[in-house]
Amino acid sequence: ATFSSRGPSRWDEIKPEVVAPGVKVRSAYPGGGYAWGTGTSMAVPHVAGAAALLLQADPSLSPDAIEAILTRTARPLGTAPNNTTGWGLLDVYVAALGVTESGGLRGQVIAAGGAPVPTPTIEIEERGASIQLTVTGDVDGLFAVALRPGRYDLEATAFGYERAKAVGVTVREGAQTDVVLTATRQPLGLVFGRVTDARTGGAVRATVEVPQTPARTQSDAATGEFRLALPPGDWPLLVRAGRHRLGRGHVSLGPDDAIQRDFALSSAPHILLVDGGRWYYESHSRAYEQALTELDYPYDLHRIRAPFETPSDIPTATHLLQYDLVIWSAPDDS
Repeated sequence: ATFSSRGPSRWDEIKPEVVAPGVKVRSAYPGGGYAWGTGTSMAVPHVAGAAALLLQADPSLSPDAIEAILTRTARPLGTAPNNTTGWGLLDVYVAALGVTESGGLRGQVIAAGGAPVPTPTIEIEERGASIQLTVTGDVDGLFAVALRPGRYDLEATAFGYERAKAVGVTVREGAQTDVVLTATRQPLGLVFGRVTDARTGGAVRATVEVPQTPARTQSDAATGEFRLALPPGDWPLLVRAGRHRLGRGHVSLGPDDAIQRDFALSSAPHILLVDGGRWYYESHSRAYEQALTELDYPYDLHRIRAPFETPSDIPTATHLLQYDLVIWSAPDDS
């Protein structure tokens, strides 16, 4: 946080050593109920709870040993260690695996032809136990996780693919287990059409997408025509183009269907929304974001996080003049 203390200490030590959530954290409150709190009163209990879990796993750990484990397993934030975030963000799960029996599971999700399946979701369940984990693969379908010894069932899902499974994968203490899940591509249908300007009827260069999926395409600048292949299902369509209001539609596709959807977009100003309250944790931009979205106005969002650093991220006049309209939310500093 901008108000957090920075190191080094008076003895030239790196401080802090680790960081934990400490801004607007929901917590139990004296007298009953819950409240939102900010500061070390919120961050320290995260670390104390982590230490308690380590001591439950190994009661012989000394304070120095706990400190070493927490710093060694923290998730770096920038170049570590440093005098802003120390060795990084507290990672309790990885820290606990350091003092318990554990092994490694490494894998990849691929298509039937051997090509990687990008950003799959992998659900991991331990047989005979309540352990259930969900991890996300990278753009090459690769994933890795530490697990306690046992037998695990894996199920991978990805947009446009059938579920892929690996059953009874054995993880041994101190060993790395490799696994490959092969996913079958779903049959595809096609949505096609043309994007035009509602006033002139001319072609518009636009992005046509299915929200919250990787499915997207660009319409042709000269003709406005687009084609988008999708798996069977009911899909919302969102169309974005510069200086035009958003276009929305819906399509229900079966295998091998080809359905036409055309979009005529109304003109709109080029809008910049500046979130001036973000740097002191009093952002009120959500109301503007919601209003613009509900009215189908596209906008760029600029959050001010470091106004007093060099360089500052306060937008310049040159930046502002690129827009037809600027909405500047400044809840407590204006």
